Amino acid sequence: MEGRPVRTAATATSVLLIAGLSACSYSPQSETTPAALTGASSTVADLRQVMGLKPAGTVLEGSGGLTGPPSAFAVGYNAVDSGDYSVTAACVGAPQALLTVSQQGSSSSSKVSVSFSCGSPHVEQIHFVVGPVSARVALPSGTVGSSAARAEIRITKHSP
Repeated sequence: MEGRPVRTAATATSVLLIAGLSACSYSPQSETTPAALTGASSTVADLRQVMGLKPAGTVLEGSGGLTGPPSAFAVGYNAVDSGDYSVTAACVGAPQALLTVSQQGSSSSSKVSVSFSCGSPHVEQIHFVVGPVSARVALPSGTVGSSAARAEIRITKHSP
């Protein structure tokens, strides 16, 4: 007789659980366009999809969050060789971002400062001299990103 109340209570609990779950519905997000990647469901995987595969010649790559203050992510490299480079930046979880690329000791300490749309990669072609390089992606003043907003920066040297 002791087993019967426990079995009855377990059955009643199972029925309530099944009834509760049947009221819920799940609809997977099937849209993977760049516009969809700027929504609140942004993840590291979304950012990797936007950036694509890492090309040969990549000297620096990094990613990080763009959430409140300072709503920015930066990478730095102590000593690049002189030459032509591609600086690629992308972000997800916000409508737009600002890419700033600097090199201390060059004729112009700020090489690039440009706004770009999130959800697709932005590429700048830059000539660096020997020395340290830094790149930063930030949300422009007044721009609000999701709590999962992220950016990635990649610096790749062109082959001679």
